[in-house]
Amino acid sequence: MPTYEYECRECNYQFESFQWMEERFAPEKEPCKICGGKSIKMGFVSTNGTAPAMKMESNMAIDKPHNEGGFQDMMERVANGAGVKNTKYEKKLREKHMF
Repeated sequence: MPTYEYECRECNYQFESFQWMEERFAPEKEPCKICGGKSIKMGFVSTNGTAPAMKMESNMAIDKPHNEGGFQDMMERVANGAGVKNTKYEKKLREKHMF
């Protein structure tokens, strides 16, 4: 999940938001938190080191114990990470990957 940058075209207020890719345009539909304007536009995608590195077994299986330390374990570590733990994103990760 990348961090997206947004800007209000009316007051130039800039902010970042940690979004699922399919929800990246949601902040553009909300009013500006500063001026209430309705012209929020997405800017650049910022990685800022937030994208975790992943190492998977060569068979790409996600079932355990066959692929211990594989994709599902990595998703568990991502869900427990400082930027995700106790947020709506943790819940979505757990629902999507069923762990």
